[in-house]
Amino acid sequence: METRIIFLCSLLAFCTLFGSSAHGQNPASPLRVGVYVDNGARSNGWAAWLRLLHSSPQLSPVLLDGASLRNGALNRIDVFVMPGGNSLNESDAMQAAGRTALKSWIAAGGRYFGTCAGCSFLLQNDSRFLKLLPYSRHPQNPSGGADWLWTSVTERGEELTGIRAGRHPQRYHGGPLLVPTNVVVDTEIEVIGTWLQDYRSGNPSPSMVGYPSLLCGRHGQGRLFVTTGHPEHFLRSHDFIVGGFRYLAGVEITFTPPHRPRGARAVGFYTPCVAGIATAQRFLDLDKDPAIALIPVQDDDITGGVLDHLAEIVLPAGSASDYKTHLATIQPYLDAFSARGGVVTDER
Repeated sequence: METRIIFLCSLLAFCTLFGSSAHGQNPASPLRVGVYVDNGARSNGWAAWLRLLHSSPQLSPVLLDGASLRNGALNRIDVFVMPGGNSLNESDAMQAAGRTALKSWIAAGGRYFGTCAGCSFLLQNDSRFLKLLPYSRHPQNPSGGADWLWTSVTERGEELTGIRAGRHPQRYHGGPLLVPTNVVVDTEIEVIGTWLQDYRSGNPSPSMVGYPSLLCGRHGQGRLFVTTGHPEHFLRSHDFIVGGFRYLAGVEITFTPPHRPRGARAVGFYTPCVAGIATAQRFLDLDKDPAIALIPVQDDDITGGVLDHLAEIVLPAGSASDYKTHLATIQPYLDAFSARGGVVTDER
């Protein structure tokens, strides 16, 4: 009888901490979700994440950079989101003290949600990574533009997260092909989704079919939910976001996109040169204006013709070195946009 009581008490404590994996509850107060927006969190991922989190009454987003992690900000959040971008640059901005703080926070019970580079950040490839996953990035990883690919969720994945077993579309943009490597102490990871299609890039790369696309598990007392794709961008893959929060925190989240009146001014916001909280806050301030339909854009959007559908594009204050690299590609398109009457708002 005594053994049974101890077991039931332990089970109750576990359920109190994490809730039910597949059947989330509505939290009494919004879950505090920290989004890393420092240098390296480039592309559109961080912007898509912020817009999505702001549209959920169950979530309260918090902007984080390397300095805030080093100064104790992790103690004020419930879930940490590492978006796509460049994982090494994200790590460098965090610095060793920030990486140590994050790793300790996870081990003590923190919840980590990583997409694309946010998955790479946990791998074994580099001393600047957290090395919490028993995988490395394939040396011939695909690279280049984005595409929609099918991924398959297992029945075990449905059991753990509530994401329906079977095929799901997910945006892929050069995420890591995961190769098994060193065992990680005090870590248990399950592959609950695999790629069903290839992304053919210009460099020689192996078939993606069968490579992990979705993983979850624990490190110490904390939980990890990562994907090598980008489910944050579009409605048809938001089930992965909902399932991730079910698994990580035992909560059921919903999204209520803000209403935009007809005739709202179409404004692009250039995202690849994000350099911290100020840039991200500028995006949020513009996005709150009901007279603006704000559209995050990056290089391949601009070269693909998105400027034809905009009245204005904002080049926000950000990383000068990144701008130096990217402007060589997009400047001719900006010049042509301006020549035909488009507004280029340069805030650098």
